Amino acid sequence: MRPVLLLFILIVSFRSFGQKAVATLDSTEMQIGRQINLHLELTHPKGKTFTWPSLPDSIQKIEVLKRSQLDTSFSADGNELTIRQSILLTCFDSGYYAIPPFRFTDTANKDSLTNYSETAPLLLSVFTVEVDTTASIKDIKPVIEMPLTWKDFVPYAAGVLALGLAVFIGILLYRKFKKKPVMAEKKIPSLPAHEIALKSLAQLEEKKLWQQGQIKSYYTELTDILRIYLDHRWQMNAMEMTSDEILQYPVVYKLDDSVKNRLRYIFTIGDLVKFAKMITVPHENEQCMMNAYEFVNATAHKTLADGNSVRKEEMAV
Repeated sequence: MRPVLLLFILIVSFRSFGQKAVATLDSTEMQIGRQINLHLELTHPKGKTFTWPSLPDSIQKIEVLKRSQLDTSFSADGNELTIRQSILLTCFDSGYYAIPPFRFTDTANKDSLTNYSETAPLLLSVFTVEVDTTASIKDIKPVIEMPLTWKDFVPYAAGVLALGLAVFIGILLYRKFKKKPVMAEKKIPSLPAHEIALKSLAQLEEKKLWQQGQIKSYYTELTDILRIYLDHRWQMNAMEMTSDEILQYPVVYKLDDSVKNRLRYIFTIGDLVKFAKMITVPHENEQCMMNAYEFVNATAHKTLADGNSVRKEEMAV
């Protein structure tokens, strides 16, 4: 047995030669829920490298809260290197807990028996708060109310001032950049209304829209020409009115039925094409253009007499 024991002592001594691993606790006792520091320290010759032990998130029921960065320092002669790390621990169960040794492995000699150094195991006692079971049970203490100081009102005062300043600046900017309503001036045509309408009808004919299959575009332009003509002739804002509203407008309503029916025919066909997607025949397209010419010519010289009389009736009403 002596040779075996001697060989074991030699191996252990040779394994630890040149490096020293130490693990310490701030205290071997800790109250439940408190925190304590575990300190790891490894001293080894300069030029060697060791793998630092990897700590799990918990050791039995001891929880690891925080790991510090590795702190390195050299000895006075510069031949030895010391590495330190602190680990913050806590525990919420009372009892005795054994912290196992921490092993530092030599990265340059992993296959030899001399490849590591270990710390000694530690024992931590976690105790609870002593309770006097003989004393009577007491109620929970109420919340302590602290007296108010001027500092407590500073955030509220600052908020009110900031809000007032924002409102004031907003009012100034609104007044500065507020767009003033611009009164739209009604443009007076340089030519008589009927001349403009007849010229527009001639231009529409030259486009030959319905002959090219653009029936909707044809009736859209045709009805717009008549609406603009009515607007210029009697200032009735026909572009914003429906077909029925135009036909019921006093000036138009008092026209002869033959003249009014031509306008009704155009608007009826136009609405069916634009809104009901009706496909017209060439005869209807030509008839609408003919009715437009006849309507403009029939009403071109009646505005001054009949139109003024109608306006007087409207004003009287």
